[in-house]
This record gives sequence, structure tokens and C-alpha cells, in this order.
Amino acid sequence: MKQLLLPTIAAVLVVGRGEQQKSIPQTEIKQDSATANATGISIDNDSWGKITSHNADFYASNDVPKDQIDLTKKWYEIATKAWGNYGPTEFWIVGNSVHEAIKLTDKYCNLRIKKGQNVSKIDCINNHSFVDYASNGGAGLSTFRNNWDDWSGFVIGISSKPPPQEDDYKVIILHEYFHVYQHAHIYSKDEPERDSRNRKNPWWSEGGAEYMAQLLYSKQKGVQPSYLKSVMKSKLKSLNMLGDNESIKNIPYDDQRTYIAYDLGAWFIAFLIHKTNEETYRVKFFKDLNEKGFEDAFVNSFGSSSKDLLREFHETFLRLSVDEKLKIIPLKAVAEYLGVYTLNYTNGYLNFNISEDGSVIVESSLGDKANGSWEVEGDYLFSNAIFKKNNTIIKAKININTYELNELTMNGNPAPLRKANPDGVFLIKKIN
Repeated sequence: MKQLLLPTIAAVLVVGRGEQQKSIPQTEIKQDSATANATGISIDNDSWGKITSHNADFYASNDVPKDQIDLTKKWYEIATKAWGNYGPTEFWIVGNSVHEAIKLTDKYCNLRIKKGQNVSKIDCINNHSFVDYASNGGAGLSTFRNNWDDWSGFVIGISSKPPPQEDDYKVIILHEYFHVYQHAHIYSKDEPERDSRNRKNPWWSEGGAEYMAQLLYSKQKGVQPSYLKSVMKSKLKSLNMLGDNESIKNIPYDDQRTYIAYDLGAWFIAFLIHKTNEETYRVKFFKDLNEKGFEDAFVNSFGSSSKDLLREFHETFLRLSVDEKLKIIPLKAVAEYLGVYTLNYTNGYLNFNISEDGSVIVESSLGDKANGSWEVEGDYLFSNAIFKKNNTIIKAKININTYELNELTMNGNPAPLRKANPDGVFLIKKIN
């Protein structure tokens, strides 16, 4: 949704469960001594796109508790650590009180005028109010980058709906900050030119922000290993609402069906990353974007046109079974699961080498080697591999809390050592 005094794009955020939220306004500038922008190109007297050492400014209505402000700062810092600190950036955190939201709006508009925004106080209040955030919830980014204001910058607004104790609140912060990352790589002050590099409809920018936010959140300590697969599986419900021969690229903002572009746009980004890797999407594409434009940067990064890959996505990938689609979603490969799990028994041993890329190599004391994959569900690590020498499939189920071997089968049958002692407990020693 665009607003009069807001600029380029005010994101309409769809939260993880498919609930549509609203958009919001924007912010302040801090100068920095950095000399190069995100692509390494210097910009004279313009800090746009430069990594900065200055942190964002945080503003909150009086009914927002300190621990919520601190939580918002924490997840902003997680985002900047992963993607770089761009600015100037402001966060405006809105509570549930309409009265306090009115006061915060007044403070916001005073700051806009103080920073050289070309807007009157009355127009600012009329065109941007935090009252809707207090009443209905919402979050979004506004990007000030134009030829008539004295400065450029980002403003992220976030409500207290969903409440900060929920996963979605943290994901929303990451989502909105990834929009900062996207826009920091587009330097033009001309709105049509900026739109051409970020796509006017939400499938690209919102799909990217949503997937990268969910992906980064899924990697954090304490988040369930199955979190990302679960969220992405839920997003596939939107596939039922996509029309026959309809493309996600044609679904606009401010539409009752916008959430489809968010959900399936996130899947398109996952699809691209699976075909290449995360660095190609997040680093290579955006490094090329400003100079080459969207389509040339796309082809240079992904090897085909956006039209061709969208066709493959719709006509081939989306027609796969749910299980097949979910195979491209990465497992949470946190350090606590990685390493070598060794099973010692009377006549030898088995080593399960668990790697960050989701692969496992099983080595036996007899010199045999099996290759396969692993995943974590709940309290268990599941390993599934094949010995090429005799095509034997070996499967193991290991309790990641106790390192107890709960199951071990060869071609679906209990392994010999399990047959010898079916009720025994076999402990796995993990070597990091």
C-alpha cells in the first residue's frame, strides 16, 4: 500500500499463517564515514546503500513495555548481523492504546518535518497515523528516496499484534529488515526506476523478504528443527487459491488475494535458492541489480530469464507432491547436531558422519561406506543411507538428547546387532 508522504514501497506483510497485515511509514538519517555502497561503488555525498556503523533509532508509544523494545532491538541486530547494517533506519513500535498511538503519530510527524520532509504537519497526520496499527495490527517498511526531500532513509513500523511472545513477531522484524536490504541495493531516486528493479507486484520483493526471514529465524537457537518445513508446508495452502494458468507475478498489492503472492513468492525464492544457492540470490543478484537492472541481474545470477523460471516453477515444480516440494526446504543444521556419532559393539563399530549440507556418510569397521541424508524431527535424528557395494539401505534413529540408538535397520529388517540384543541400549558417542 502506498501513502502520500511515504515513498517507494510500503510493504503489506503477510504473517506466517497467511493473515494479512497492513502497511506503514518511515524515517531518519545518520551520516557515516563509509565510502562505498552495497556493490562497492562509491556515491558522492550520499550514504545510500552503504554499510553503516550506526544502529537504528527506536521509538515506541508509551504503552509499549521496555522488554518489547529490547526484543525488537535484538531481532534487528540478528538481521543486521546476517545481512549487513543499512540505514539510516527508524523503528516505530505501536502498542494497543489508540490514545498513545495518536501521541506517537504526532511525534512521528514532528520528526518528519525536523528532518526535512516536504510535508505539512496536517498532511502528515492525515496520511499517516498509527491508530490503525493500534486497532488492527500491522507492520511494514516505508522507503524515503526521492528528489524532493532533504534526506533518504528507512522507517519500519511494527504493531503489538501479533504479540511479541509469538514466533511471528520476530519473523516480522526480519521480514521488514530484509526489505531494507532490498532497497539499499537500488540507488535511483526515481520511483518508476526503483519499481522496475524491485518489481511492482509483491511476488518478488515480498516473497524474498518472507522466505529469507523464515529461513534466518529457523536457524536460531531454540527454534524447532522442523520449523521451516512446517511453515513452508502451511504456505502451500495458498496453491489451492491460485487460478488455473494464473501466475503469481500478476497478483497485485491491496488485493484480497495478495497473500497468495506472499506465500508462493516465498516458495519461488526457495525454488531459486535450491537451483543455485543462498549466496547467489542474496549476494550476487543484489550486487548486480542496480547496474544491470532486474532482468539482466536475474539472468546473470540464475542462468535463465524470470519468465522461463516462473514457467518452470508453475508448470513443473508446483505440480509435484507436497513431500517432493518440501525436499528443497533445508533442514536446520545447527552445530549441536553436527559431528560424528559412533556406535561401538562387540565386533566393531559404525560411524555416522553428520554434515551441515544435510548429507550423512556411514562408515563401518569392515571398511564399507554408505551415503545418504539426515534430518531431525522432534527429539530424534534420522539417518538414511545406502551401501553402494551391495545396495543395502541402512536406517538409524538416534535420540539427540540421550544419544541412545532407538532403531537400526538394514533393508527394513533389524540389523544383526539388534537381533542379538533386541532390548539392549546402544549409546552413541558424539564427537564435535
